[in-house]
Amino acid sequence: MAGLGLPFGPAVHAQTFGLPDVTINNVASSFQAGLYPDYYRENSISADMRWLTNNDSVIEKFWLTQGDSVLSKLAHMGGINWVEPSFPIYLVKYYPSAGVSDPLVIPLGGLMKGVTVEAPPDSAGLLFNLIYQLSGRLLVQARLSDTANSPAIARHPLFGPGPFRRDNLAMLLTLATAPSFIGADATLASYNSPFWRARTPGRQVLEELFQKRWMITPQKPLAQWLIEEPYDSPLVESTRTPSFATDSTTLVVSSMAGLPPAGTLGFTVKSIGGRFEIDKIDPARLAYACGLRTGDAISQVDARRASTVKDLFERMLTGLDKGGSTLTLFRAGKTVTLLLRRS
Repeated sequence: MAGLGLPFGPAVHAQTFGLPDVTINNVASSFQAGLYPDYYRENSISADMRWLTNNDSVIEKFWLTQGDSVLSKLAHMGGINWVEPSFPIYLVKYYPSAGVSDPLVIPLGGLMKGVTVEAPPDSAGLLFNLIYQLSGRLLVQARLSDTANSPAIARHPLFGPGPFRRDNLAMLLTLATAPSFIGADATLASYNSPFWRARTPGRQVLEELFQKRWMITPQKPLAQWLIEEPYDSPLVESTRTPSFATDSTTLVVSSMAGLPPAGTLGFTVKSIGGRFEIDKIDPARLAYACGLRTGDAISQVDARRASTVKDLFERMLTGLDKGGSTLTLFRAGKTVTLLLRRS
């Protein structure tokens, strides 16, 4: 597999059918090092890039044989044309999150937050992630296109960013597309895996609202469902993005005083045996959207223990400003890892 600049799928074929020329970049050492400057002061970036080129065969083989077909299928199921003439897919060893990213990034070695590395999903899960990333990329084309329906799509409330809206649109498109390439069983297993359950905070809304109302097909693609959904529909009302406060002092004081949840995160805790148990949580705010629930006992933030309630919230808020915090918590006798992040 070649590095930067090698298109997968003949360029003429892609241009003829309106598909972008996609390059796979597996030699982006500066990009990888820039994500973890402290880590690579003590570890070899060259060694990790060699590891990457020895472990990229799943993505390489898939894209060589299926790349153009995936791009075409997404366009048909999405009802949105590809506008970008080209873009890269970056393969890295480590990345902080699995959410839709720009540039499009696939971490082959796992998610790394602080000193904690979470292993990536299996081979089918990696391909599921690739299709999910491409689904999110396709949705952005509506903002770039000058076709008649593009403004209606791009301005629709459900097209707005967030775990309940655009992230769910990308997941809907993924679930409609992935079975054609990795099979229905592997698609369902990937979606229901612990890895993806921890990274789809809007899945309850997806399953109870979107999937019960919308059936995406080439005959009625995602864009058509979106255009036909009234701005004041129950679906739109039920997926409004929680409002995020910016006053962290209010958040910490409210939590310490045991008052109703407020602020950015929207929950209060009580300290029990070195852990911080969630006492009250607001279902309309960020923490609930990311998967936290009453009774969860937080033990670590980014692999480090907090000493006080104030320290706990300061660590989480600092993590949010850097892209998110990884929480280690106990739930029903089991250890659970959740990513707390703004969409």
